[in-house]
Amino acid sequence: MRRTAIYPVVDKSEIKRRLLAWSQTYPVALYLDSNDHIDAYSSWDCLVATGTADTVECNAGSAFTALREFWTAKRDWCFGFLAYDLKNEVENLRTRHSDPVGFPDLYFFQPECVVGIRRGLLEIHTLSQDPAEVLKSLEGVLPVPP
Repeated sequence: MRRTAIYPVVDKSEIKRRLLAWSQTYPVALYLDSNDHIDAYSSWDCLVATGTADTVECNAGSAFTALREFWTAKRDWCFGFLAYDLKNEVENLRTRHSDPVGFPDLYFFQPECVVGIRRGLLEIHTLSQDPAEVLKSLEGVLPVPP
């Protein structure tokens, strides 16, 4: 069960810089920024996921089944990516392209911490950490120069 705390945002651009710097201290992190774009599909101005409570990764073959099972078991925030070769699972194709990077075709993680800005508020959602500790660690991070 996630713990949640909400704090007012005084300087959104400063908080975003701190969130980006803070996220870079984790081996697994995701940083999403709307760049102030307003649309009907999302209310998040910025969203950051850090740490891994659990992960799923696999190559084409049964990747979507693995992702469905992972999501069904977690029912929580999940972030990740789908690689190009997963096309073989959704279309009648059999091509395989070289992968010099070595990433799996599917990788998703359940983050330990999700921090976001929406409606002028900073929301901190954690699994095992006190949200106030996360806020304190954000205050201690030197922002990236603009």
